[in-house]
Amino acid sequence: MATTTSGQISVTPVRIHTTATLEALQDAIGKDLYRGKPGSRGWGSVKDGTDPLIGRVTRERPSGGRPEPVFDPDPYPKQLRARLYWDERDKRLEQVIGMQGDSTAVSLLRAADVTFAPSSQDGELVGLLGERNDGRLRAQVLPAVEDLVRSVDKSATLQRDDNDLSFGDDDFFRWVLYRATHDPELNDDLEILWVRSMANQDVSFRATSMTRGVELDRPELLALLAGALNKFGPAKIIVSSESLSLRVSLEVTSSGAFSIYRGDTEYDYDLNDEPLSDDEEGLKLLQDVAFEILPELKRLHNADSDWRDTNRDAFRQEARHLLQGVLDAL
Repeated sequence: MATTTSGQISVTPVRIHTTATLEALQDAIGKDLYRGKPGSRGWGSVKDGTDPLIGRVTRERPSGGRPEPVFDPDPYPKQLRARLYWDERDKRLEQVIGMQGDSTAVSLLRAADVTFAPSSQDGELVGLLGERNDGRLRAQVLPAVEDLVRSVDKSATLQRDDNDLSFGDDDFFRWVLYRATHDPELNDDLEILWVRSMANQDVSFRATSMTRGVELDRPELLALLAGALNKFGPAKIIVSSESLSLRVSLEVTSSGAFSIYRGDTEYDYDLNDEPLSDDEEGLKLLQDVAFEILPELKRLHNADSDWRDTNRDAFRQEARHLLQGVLDAL
């Protein structure tokens, strides 16, 4: 499921070069609502209440509701959010029923929540696309978003590889490992509580507890850190934010795509606060991660001159020294 109102939240960010306004996109969405016709694609509201139907074969297809008005949630940027619906034929059911069967009997209802917001650059928007499956992105979500924006601005283009949330190369992930094991309090607000796992371009090693005080004693991790050519990422990390009263479990990629694991994520509500509903909490999590936590992690990494000047090389030398100690003990 790729919605923000229940379950795991997965997002692919894109940069949209366009002169279209959020209000114009809202009008365009209202003219292209999903009507439940098999094989069609269309838009609706993130508050349609259709989560139980998504990913299931159902003859009773919902109709998409009108998107919420553009809203301006201080301190975050103005936003427009909507839900994209489409059908996906289930190949296993097709084999049982046959290709000529009733399409509603072999089609899954799919959906992705999409948020549009102003970018850091003039003439651009950020698109937060609620899907990380590359096949669905290419076949459905990206074309639908492109069609929508181009219905308002014919010259609009989408860009996946360079966006406001992308971290560039794997240096960010080496920095995360260093800060998690040496200085996890990133500033007065953010702290890396745990690096659950870290992938390498060739090898993905098992989850390792990287909280404060844990020794770098895993030979496979030391070998990867000691090498200059290994490419790290994606990473699964748990980060806390004091200002947001949030402990969030994330998977982060170099391209800026991310997932929020809600089972390991929680807000520290005051006893006098009324807890948010699951759907409202999901919508809040998306904003807090996309507009506060990830941009701040990116800024802190870029601003860490000690890392670039001395700590990066010292971290590699430390890994080599520790690895040699492990080998000598064999």
